[in-house]
Amino acid sequence: MSKSASSHWPRRRFSQNFLVDRGVVAQVIAAIAPAAGQSIIEIGPGKGALTGPLAASGAHVTAIEIDRDLAGRLSLTHPQITLLNEDALRLDWPALLAQHARARIVGNLPYHITTPLLFTLFA
Repeated sequence: MSKSASSHWPRRRFSQNFLVDRGVVAQVIAAIAPAAGQSIIEIGPGKGALTGPLAASGAHVTAIEIDRDLAGRLSLTHPQITLLNEDALRLDWPALLAQHARARIVGNLPYHITTPLLFTLFA
């Protein structure tokens, strides 16, 4: 029997920390200011705290989640998004970005991947 997404325990190997404060979520969404028709790539959607509001704005959300358990639950919870169950550090970014011109990249990233991910994205 599987656990629901709300009972999913953070996995240390993925440095998971889940965004749960609705006030913080609202502030992050306001800062992103998603709009209908935009292409947004979300790295590490986790339990979908940002994913839901991003998709509700009418933006197309491509969510990249390394944790297959969370990816499976997220795809059921948010069928309007495109979900990639992959490691953002090993993803073919040029190919993904070629499919999503002018995409905005957002995420609640684990600290240990931030620097290598930024170098990958800026390459």
